[in-house]
Amino acid sequence: MKFKVYFWNCCSGLLRKIDFVTDLIVSNNLDVFFIAESEVRSDFNLGCLSIDGYDLVCAKTLHSKNKSRIICYKKPEIKVLDIENDCDDMIGIGFDDAIVMGLYRGFKCSPGETKGSNFRRMLETLNKLDKNKKVYIIGDFNID
Repeated sequence: MKFKVYFWNCCSGLLRKIDFVTDLIVSNNLDVFFIAESEVRSDFNLGCLSIDGYDLVCAKTLHSKNKSRIICYKKPEIKVLDIENDCDDMIGIGFDDAIVMGLYRGFKCSPGETKGSNFRRMLETLNKLDKNKKVYIIGDFNID
């Protein structure tokens, strides 16, 4: 199966760039579009971020001060994986023969973590994925 998946670090939040994002998604007929540094707060009215024909998926907000740092837009027929994990900046998308994981904060630690423990926590989650499918990991991999 062929699919179009993009990843973009929008920096400064999605709300300021929603017109650009909408045009990019629609004009390229994307299946999934991950956006890092989206800064979507859990109490935010998501209606102004909606795009016709796409579902908005926000990552858990465990460590990131009640906001999703990574979100994605996906076509309704594409499923979001329900992965039990402690990673608040990770979204899994399932296709018939592949899994796409959008990651953010691979380099940034939560309080009480080291870069090593943060990386091991992310690997533990990734190791829970279906071993019979190809796995694509995309994200914001700054090296600090």
